[in-house]
Amino acid sequence: MRGDPAKASPGQYIAERAEPAAASLPSRLRRVVVTCAYLLLMAVIYLFTVGRIVAPGAISHVCFESDFCSGGERILSLIIGVGLLGLCAVCITLGWRGRLVGARGTLAGDSG
Repeated sequence: MRGDPAKASPGQYIAERAEPAAASLPSRLRRVVVTCAYLLLMAVIYLFTVGRIVAPGAISHVCFESDFCSGGERILSLIIGVGLLGLCAVCITLGWRGRLVGARGTLAGDSG
């Protein structure tokens, strides 16, 4: 490294890094409660959706009640079930990181 920074080329010195502001997360209890509320809301929406799909006949009552389903009904129920599991995983991840409305983290120095 050279003694005079004005004569140094860009590869001969290291600029100071700006540290990102630290996020302040809500308490664990608040994040867990808000996440559980979201999961409960998703379960209600899931049950409503399944009720709406069964009523018009996309999935028969026989499939829904006694698990005797056609290939198309099995695929539809698999898609709905995997979608619900994926949404639950995303909800839990966002909740724990403090990114759900109701339990959001705040940046250090924020007044909101």
